[in-house]
Amino acid sequence: MKIVYYEMRKSWLKPSVLLVLIALSVLNIYRLNEVFNIFGRFSGDDMTEIKSAYYQMYDELNGSVSANEIQFLKENDNRLSTLALNKEYSTEYDPDCYTGYEFGDFALFHFYLVPEVEYYITYPNLSNKIVSKAYENIDFYTQCGNSYQTKYNTLIYNLYSGRSIPEYHLTEWAEHYFSYDFSSLLAIIMLIAGLSSCFSQEKECGMSALISSSGKVGITVRAKLASAFMYSLLLALYFVLLDLATVGILYGVDGLDRPVYSAEYFAYCPYSFTFAQAILICAALKFIALFIIAELIMLISEISPNTIVAAIVAFAAAVALILTAGYSDIPLNPIMALTPDTYLKELNCINLFGEPVPALCVALFSLGVISVGLAVFITIIAPYNLRRTKC
Repeated sequence: MKIVYYEMRKSWLKPSVLLVLIALSVLNIYRLNEVFNIFGRFSGDDMTEIKSAYYQMYDELNGSVSANEIQFLKENDNRLSTLALNKEYSTEYDPDCYTGYEFGDFALFHFYLVPEVEYYITYPNLSNKIVSKAYENIDFYTQCGNSYQTKYNTLIYNLYSGRSIPEYHLTEWAEHYFSYDFSSLLAIIMLIAGLSSCFSQEKECGMSALISSSGKVGITVRAKLASAFMYSLLLALYFVLLDLATVGILYGVDGLDRPVYSAEYFAYCPYSFTFAQAILICAALKFIALFIIAELIMLISEISPNTIVAAIVAFAAAVALILTAGYSDIPLNPIMALTPDTYLKELNCINLFGEPVPALCVALFSLGVISVGLAVFITIIAPYNLRRTKC
């Protein structure tokens, strides 16, 4: 354990890397705030009254919406829509209006409250439509003798059957959290900053020959892998929590124990995970992906003559991975796993020996195998190269 700590101190557990992390954290928060100001539903100075009224109404409506509350929303929406359509609304301040103005109330009900509550109430209609279509397809493909499509539509039928949204909750945060991937780019930068010198610094200071002659080559390589493992895990957890905390401050996080399809953004999500479970699954994917990238950086560092070359090549490799992401149906590129909603928004299946397997399951398995395979490769090739090093 002492040698692992020593490797951590040599590579990423040092003040310079911490300063980079602080700077990138500030940049990440700034970026999320910019997204909020540009794409947030209440962005703009003229939305202050609507925003205040919305959260006041939400506090009264969240949870199970009663029939009386539904009728209240419907009546107000119809009345205010008629006024807006006929341009009969008053432009004078009215203290009896929720926003202070009739047109503001129209926007509040017509564009915010009513669509959200309508989605909450009518979601079973959407899921039942998917189930009905899948049932028709099962019958059709069974008659055609298409075994794969029959199994695929049976999977759809099973995944989407019996769905409903138990309660109305604020879900705008989910779209902004699960679609945000800028922090993953920052995590890759942190990996390059912390691990590019993993092996190259041994060559620069002459330590590789000393390690080889001491007979501690194998344990040193394993310690470096353990250090990279811990670093990747800490970065994944840190940026997941930082993103969640920032989104919570900007948008408000609610309904973590509700199914992800409670958010309209995930209307076609094939899974019944809760938001909390989805966050944990995405965090696991992010960790595995970051560890694979960390291992690639270690390999680059191992063959590079110095740390500067290692950092440049590692950056170029990261860019190559980013540019080639999405070109293959089989989820082998770790970059794909760094965007939280990649495997959650809709059902994508991989045909494995005639069986439709969800891409999420394939990604977890394949990336896990790649990470283990790279670790084994590093434990084999790195000691061999270290032993060849001359004083």
